[in-house]
Amino acid sequence: MASEQAAATPAYLPWKTLANTLDALAEHMPNRIDPSAFPGQSGTTKNQLLLAFRFFGFISDEGKPTPALLSVAVRDEAARKAAFKKLFEQKYAPLIALNLMKTTPSEFGDTMTEVYSISGDTRLKATRFFLNMAEYVGVEVSPLLQRDKTKAIGTPTTSRKRRARQRPADNDNEADEDDDDDEVGAPLAAESRSVELKSGGTLTLSATTKFMALSATDRKFVFDLIDKLEEYETQNVASGK
Repeated sequence: MASEQAAATPAYLPWKTLANTLDALAEHMPNRIDPSAFPGQSGTTKNQLLLAFRFFGFISDEGKPTPALLSVAVRDEAARKAAFKKLFEQKYAPLIALNLMKTTPSEFGDTMTEVYSISGDTRLKATRFFLNMAEYVGVEVSPLLQRDKTKAIGTPTTSRKRRARQRPADNDNEADEDDDDDEVGAPLAAESRSVELKSGGTLTLSATTKFMALSATDRKFVFDLIDKLEEYETQNVASGK
């Protein structure tokens, strides 16, 4: 079985990426699942795939395919759905317990943070994956929660400045006030990246800034940090911790 620490991070890659990967594995299942088992994918996507595989228990600590992986890496769509339905109920039990037809996005997000220790864009991506998986296995969720599937990642959901420009001309003064709020007072969207530490726990790097406006010094500092997180995660996933 995959280690409990690795399994604490829920899948947060695009659902289609996982589905396509399982289609490929249904054709050819390697002896060991490691980054080289996903040719053509970026380093980031490989990491997300391996984290998702550990979350669902698709691989052992040594990277060996488990019965859970063999149950979903099949050509039979009905069999795959049935297997994923069981995994959905097992891995997301704390979220399902909220009553998915009545929970609000805020309650759902708070619970996801509490249970899985994720926040920011990672949580939104994990929520999107959850919603797409729920749709795939035939589990209904509230219309309010479904709105998270189309929420923007890394940027405000709606630009105040854009809304102001769309108002009638006789509201120019009000539009100018909104423009000022957007430039000075409006909060920037947070972006975050989390990694699981060998000794237990999660390290999260979170930023609220306009990356295009960073100075050369700040840009190098920030992206060096991101690269170090990427390198650390890649080494740990490849070694199975």
